[in-house]
Amino acid sequence: MSYLYDSDHIGSDDMDGVLQMSLLENHNATTNVGTGGSSNALSTSSCRDDQDLDARVSALDAEIRSVDDQIEKLKVYRRDLVVEKDGLIRQRQDSLQAMSSSVSAYNNSGNGRRSVIETIDYTIEFGWGPQLKGTMKKVFGISAFRLCQQGVCNANMDRRDIVCVMPTGGGKSLTYQLPALLTPGCTLVISPLISLITDQILHLKEAGVEAVMLTGGTSRAQANEIQQRLLAMASSRGQGREIKLCYVTPEKIAKNKAFMSLLGRLVEGEKLARIVIDEAHCVSQLGHDFRPDYKRLSALRQFFPRLPLLALSATCPPKVLQDILKILHMKPVVDGKAAPPLDGTVYFSAPLYRKNLHYSVLPKPHSTKEAIAVMSDYILNNHENDSGIVYCLTKKDAEGVAENLQGWSSGRIKTGVYHSEIPDAQKELIHKRWREGTVQVVCATIAFGLGIDKGNVRFVLHHTISKSLDGYYQESGRAGRDGRDADCVLYYRPQDATRQSSITCTDNDNQMKLHDMLRFAQDMSECRKILFARYISLFTWKLGLVLLRA
Repeated sequence: MSYLYDSDHIGSDDMDGVLQMSLLENHNATTNVGTGGSSNALSTSSCRDDQDLDARVSALDAEIRSVDDQIEKLKVYRRDLVVEKDGLIRQRQDSLQAMSSSVSAYNNSGNGRRSVIETIDYTIEFGWGPQLKGTMKKVFGISAFRLCQQGVCNANMDRRDIVCVMPTGGGKSLTYQLPALLTPGCTLVISPLISLITDQILHLKEAGVEAVMLTGGTSRAQANEIQQRLLAMASSRGQGREIKLCYVTPEKIAKNKAFMSLLGRLVEGEKLARIVIDEAHCVSQLGHDFRPDYKRLSALRQFFPRLPLLALSATCPPKVLQDILKILHMKPVVDGKAAPPLDGTVYFSAPLYRKNLHYSVLPKPHSTKEAIAVMSDYILNNHENDSGIVYCLTKKDAEGVAENLQGWSSGRIKTGVYHSEIPDAQKELIHKRWREGTVQVVCATIAFGLGIDKGNVRFVLHHTISKSLDGYYQESGRAGRDGRDADCVLYYRPQDATRQSSITCTDNDNQMKLHDMLRFAQDMSECRKILFARYISLFTWKLGLVLLRA
C-alpha cells in the first residue's frame, strides 16, 4: 500500500540516464524501420544508388539532431524544476524560522559549549490565521479563540500529533472542526457515544458543514451511500460537496475490516487529512471511563504511520496521559509553546476549573419517596423552566427517578430516560427532544453526556455520588457551557458510599478514587472550589514533571 509521501517525482530517477536510454530506443526503432525499407528495396532491385543511401543517412542525422534538441530542452526543464523545488524547500525553512518565537540554549554536557534548539510557539499568529478566524466567524459564529484553541488549530494545520486537555465545555470540538474545513480531504473523528456523535452532526449541519456519521444506528442504505461517496473521494471521482468530517464509534475501527480498507484507500488518494480521537482517556484502564474497543485504536498508527493524530480529553491525569501515548504509539509530549519542529507530540492544556459552576453537596433523605420530593422541589423552586440532567447510579435508578420526578411534580417536570439498554433510535429521539426543550430533564447513567454540546444546561444533579472525582468533574461539567451560571448539586448519604464501594471493591485504584470522591462529599469545612482547585493543581504539578522528563 502506498501512502502520502511514496509518490514518484521527476527528481527521483537519474534523468541523464533516462534521456540517454530514450535516445537509444529512438535510434534503434528508426534503424529497424530503415532496415525494413532497405530489405523491401533490395527485393525489387539488387542495386541502390549511393545517393539514396546518403539521403537516408541525412534523414537519420536530422532525426538525431531533433532528439538532441529535445534532450537539451528536457535538461533545461529539469534544471527549472530543481530550482523550483529548492525554492520551496527554502520557503518551508523560512516559514519554520518565522514560526519560532523562542530559541532556547543549553550546555552540552561537560564541555561548556552552547547549542541552539529552534522551537515553535503554536499559540501565536500564523500565516493561515486570518483564514482560520474568518471561517470561524462565518461558519460557527465565533469571533475569538478561547483557552488553547488557537494553538491546537495551528498545530493541526501544521500536521502535528497532538494531545489536548481542555475542560468540559471549553470548545475542544472547534480545534479539529475548523482545521478540517481548511484542509483538503476528510477528517475522521472517533467518538465513544452515539449521543455525542448525533449532537455534533446536528450542530455541523445547522452550520452548513458536510458531516456524516457511520454508527450501529446508521441504516444500511445510508451507510452504503456514505461509503460510496468516500470511495469516490479517494479516487478523485467525487461530485458535489466533499465530506469534511466523518464520525464513527471505536467499534467501527476495531471490528470492521472493510472500513479499515476504505480508510486505506482514502490515505492512498491523499483524502484523509487527520484522525481525531475524542474522549481519549477511554483508551486507558487507569481512566474513569475505560472502553476496550478504544484500546484497539492502537492499530491506527500501525496502518497509517504518517497520518497525524489528535487525542482530546477533559480529564487526563499524568498516568492516563502516559497510557494514551503508549497505546496510540505517539511520541513523548512537548510543550505547545516551545515545540521542536517535526518531533514529539504537541501538548496543550487549559485551566480545568470553571468559575460559572456552583458546587454544593446536600443531604439526601433515607427514603426514596422523600429523596424524589427534595429533588423535585429543588428543580421547581430554582430551575422550573431550565434544562438539566440527573445522573443516577444504575439503569433501574434512572428509570425510577424519571418516572417519580414527573409524577411528583404532576407533569410539570418533563423527563426522559437514557442508559445503555435504550434502543439507538429512542436515544436519538430523547436527545433531540431535550435539545429542543420538549424534554426538560434527562435522567441518565454515565452513558449520557460524553461531549454533549448543549450550552444552556442550568443544573446537573447527582442522585448518587460518582465513583471518582474525575467522573464527577466530567459529569457536572455538562452544565453551563454557555458561560452563564449553573448549579451542580450532589445529593449524599453514607449508604450510597457503601453501595459504590461494593461495586469497586475488587480494584485498589478504584477504591482510592472513591475515597477522593468521599472526601469531597463529606468535607463540611472547606470550600468546594478550593477542594477542586487542589485536586486539579495536583494533576498540573505531576504533568509538569512529565514534560520535564520528556
